[in-house]
Amino acid sequence: MTSPVHGGEPGWDRPSRLLFALLALGMLASLPFLVQPSYEVSDETNDASMYILSAQALLEGEGYAYLGQPFIARPPGMSFLLAPILAWRGLDFAAMHTLVSLWGIAGVLCLFVWTRPRLGPWVSAALGLCLWLNPGYQHFSNEVMSDVPGTALVLAILVAERWAARHPALRRELCLGVLIGATTYVRTVGVLLLPAILAARALANARAGPARIPWPTFLRQRAALVSLACVLVMLPWSVRNTLVAPPPPADQNFIYSYWTGIFHADAGDPRSPVRPLAELATIFPERVRAIADLLGARLEGRGGEGPSWILGLWLASCVALLLVRHARSSEILFCLVGLVLVTYFGFRVRLGLPMYVIGLAAWAETHVALGARFFGLARARGAVTCALLALTALDFQPRKNWDVLEQEFGRQTAQARAFAERLPADARLGARVGWHYALLLDRPVWSLRFAIDRSPKRNVAAMEDVIDRYDLNTLLVGPDKIESFYLPYLLSRYGQGERAGEGWVFRVRP
Repeated sequence: MTSPVHGGEPGWDRPSRLLFALLALGMLASLPFLVQPSYEVSDETNDASMYILSAQALLEGEGYAYLGQPFIARPPGMSFLLAPILAWRGLDFAAMHTLVSLWGIAGVLCLFVWTRPRLGPWVSAALGLCLWLNPGYQHFSNEVMSDVPGTALVLAILVAERWAARHPALRRELCLGVLIGATTYVRTVGVLLLPAILAARALANARAGPARIPWPTFLRQRAALVSLACVLVMLPWSVRNTLVAPPPPADQNFIYSYWTGIFHADAGDPRSPVRPLAELATIFPERVRAIADLLGARLEGRGGEGPSWILGLWLASCVALLLVRHARSSEILFCLVGLVLVTYFGFRVRLGLPMYVIGLAAWAETHVALGARFFGLARARGAVTCALLALTALDFQPRKNWDVLEQEFGRQTAQARAFAERLPADARLGARVGWHYALLLDRPVWSLRFAIDRSPKRNVAAMEDVIDRYDLNTLLVGPDKIESFYLPYLLSRYGQGERAGEGWVFRVRP
């Protein structure tokens, strides 16, 4: 089986230009209806609050920092993207969600450009529409997170890779490497594009037969330049982190670095033992099932449903088939991201967004190619276009769970106001996890949880070390059940706290 259009790039005919324009205008016109004005205050968006707080630190001249310390756990790109909005609009969540949604539109348009040579304009337009109106994609487009911008940049690099390969030249290789390196400043997973592209090029050269480029020449022209450009762009961030990294363990974040989070027993302490392979092996089946679920459930996070993981395996099998036939960077990237997810310290559906986009495109390409063998290319493309539009209609829930998010945001902001009314001017605050509280209260809030989790038998008294280290004098306990875990200790040590809304405020130091 071969792809109907493989390797070449037909010109932009009138239908292609028209569908691209309609897709772009339609998505832009839908933004007033699809942008969520409320902020999601949940465990899924902890990083979002940290991105915003670090962007505020940039604007205040503190550099890329969190709670006064250089921030090394996450790349700075998302905070730099948010800084202009904070300077212009302040804490305007609708504006921030609009920014992320615009990146979502850019990702869909890059998907159209990337897939059009193989699928044709109609299938690619239907594919883009299916992604844009997917409830999971819309949900992630309304979070102040780097997943959607990172995926858009991945798709842009796949387009740039084809541009660089069409007429190999020094300038194009350097541009591709710089783009890959720059992408890692927004989303670290973008670095996987470099080995994916190099592996695809090496496999293509190995299969070239008499046209094969001598390997020394291949390494010099097709590997060294793009790698060097990428590494040089990434180098300042690595050097900066080496120079300013705070001493471990991390007590204000779950991880010290991505490397520590994946390979060490304590995600917050690079001095902890390396995770044994046996431990990674035990979570492998669970993670494979989770990945299959997110692919089959189309980013909605449903788990345990037979059809979900079966459909996910269907998408993955399409990727595997194209990998065997063509060994392109996109299918290799799918595998590399999957390999990271089966070993990652924490699984989230949003982390699989690049896999879903590549998998959906592979599904469309595979079925166009299969249909073309039996019914002709035009009919095959028509059938796949109809199938994608039917999937779009089936999944169409553009404002799914908006009411729940709005109610929770209202509850959290009301609680923050209640806290603010009870806080003295000299309060230095701590809470179980301070990220969201710091954002909603517009003042530093240190986290107690990580020191407690790291202590023997999760001893709540370990919070005293954090209190002393940062001179905290006031602790916040919210109404959530998980926060009330601290109440017995606080009541026994510091006496009756002051009620604030549904929570409590404890004065723990004079």
